[in-house]
Amino acid sequence: MDWLTYSRGTIYPNWFTLALLGHHEYSAKLTGAPVVESIFFDHGPKLIFAWGEKRIRVLGRHTMKLCATSLGRKKHFHRFDKLIKKAIIAAEKIYEYNLRDCSNGELINLYIFLIREAGPAHGLLNVDIDAFDVHFEDFLRNKIKENLKKPINEEEFQKFFEAISIPAYKTYLNQEEEAVLKLALKKNITEKDYTGLYKRYWWTGLGWENLTPHSEKYFISRIKRISDKARAKKKLKEIRAQQREIKNNRSRLTKKYKLEKISIWLEFLDKYAYYHEARKEMQVKTNHALYLIMLEMSRRLKIDEEDLNWLWGNEVFEALQKGKFNRKEIIKGKQATLTLIDGNGLKVFRGKAAVKKFRSEIKENIENGNEVKGFGAMPGKVTGTAKVCNGLEDALRKIKRRDVLICGMTTPDYIAVMKKAAAIITDEGGLTCHAAIVSRELKIPCIVGTKIATKIFEDNDIVEVDATKGVAKIIKL
Repeated sequence: MDWLTYSRGTIYPNWFTLALLGHHEYSAKLTGAPVVESIFFDHGPKLIFAWGEKRIRVLGRHTMKLCATSLGRKKHFHRFDKLIKKAIIAAEKIYEYNLRDCSNGELINLYIFLIREAGPAHGLLNVDIDAFDVHFEDFLRNKIKENLKKPINEEEFQKFFEAISIPAYKTYLNQEEEAVLKLALKKNITEKDYTGLYKRYWWTGLGWENLTPHSEKYFISRIKRISDKARAKKKLKEIRAQQREIKNNRSRLTKKYKLEKISIWLEFLDKYAYYHEARKEMQVKTNHALYLIMLEMSRRLKIDEEDLNWLWGNEVFEALQKGKFNRKEIIKGKQATLTLIDGNGLKVFRGKAAVKKFRSEIKENIENGNEVKGFGAMPGKVTGTAKVCNGLEDALRKIKRRDVLICGMTTPDYIAVMKKAAAIITDEGGLTCHAAIVSRELKIPCIVGTKIATKIFEDNDIVEVDATKGVAKIIKL
């Protein structure tokens, strides 16, 4: 089987519980397409995850057919909204509990409740949005070429495509920044103002590798650091103008090339940009609720939190009931853990068996060369020192000002690192991926979807990044 593989820093299997069980239990039922095979392989400091390439492309085409009509799109996104809301409500219900007062049975029931309520959202959105990322860029390119009145050369087309495919959606990063700036410019800030800001955005720093939310003190400190009111006003004005400028530029380009017929698909792109963000909020809030339950379970079992996170839910339940757990499985899991989901169900492999299964399924090619190509999400040309990062902790340790961040993908908890970088290059991603959206807001040159950047480049290579052309290469000074 051919796999689309991606890499990032290792993530505890338990933190992926909702994603894995949701995919296993609900994805085929909710998408109406065959289950997309998936692999999650934790080994050392790296997680490699993969989608079965054939079926995720089938799902991408299937979704486009479902959304070919206005009614089809409306139904599709209504279901997204319904499942996201249901999952977040379940997470918020768990936040209200004093988990220390719950019995062991009540804790287990909360865990089951969260999987039942949030599983469908994970099962549908995780695979559907990834399928969109895999399929839509080529779909949109072909739609544009079909509707062009006159052919244009590839260089002009590429510049046009990069400009017109920027989603006209204000991300939560900009929404949060706007809210912080507005509050900083207020004459009399109350405790209620700070609390309101915290309640809206406490979750924005969470990610697959970080389950520690922002505190109210974080927002208070952030606002108090804004001393230059004139600069804050200017920044606020820029944020408010950004989406208007994107829409105006898009309108100008569609008229110039007489491509008004593709406007419907550009609006579709905007919707998926929004649901990328909505999915992220759903993921981190529900994973945080799961984390709180597991934290209480680790306290009761007198087991280190990290150790517990290498066990599956049913193993934790058994440990709670018996008052003991299988330490051998934890040791093997730390060595390597592989979860495979396919038409035959969900299987977990640990230790040597996990490594053997991974090698039998995915053949890792050693890439040669000194250049990669991808989609130029944010144009610009810079030269910097490469830092190849396997996850957030690796990035926090390595990235200095003006380095080139090279990674499998970025997530919300990467924001502080991304702000330092001279440029960003990722293996995965498309028009609406996190790295593409954030790089545009930060105005940092970015190339996404290279597939092999983390294999081609090494730490301290001097890399020339031409994001206008979507090309990055090693140079010798």
